[in-house]
Amino acid sequence: MVRDPAERFLSGFMFMCSPNNVVNNNCEGCIGDVKCALRATLEQSQRFANGDLSAATYLLWHLGPQNWYVI
Repeated sequence: MVRDPAERFLSGFMFMCSPNNVVNNNCEGCIGDVKCALRATLEQSQRFANGDLSAATYLLWHLGPQNWYVI
């Protein structure tokens, strides 16, 4: 089962990037800033898709795409 990308992102953002989050994560410096988290996730996704495995951060695994296949 693959979740809706927007729902997955918002759910992950609320879990990881809200102030006083339970995972004790700094959200790549984007605590409380959805635009910042979206930009960081997009940039990391693009780097990862281009073969940069160092872009595979905790944030990307939780907010990034589940499925890279595009029809």
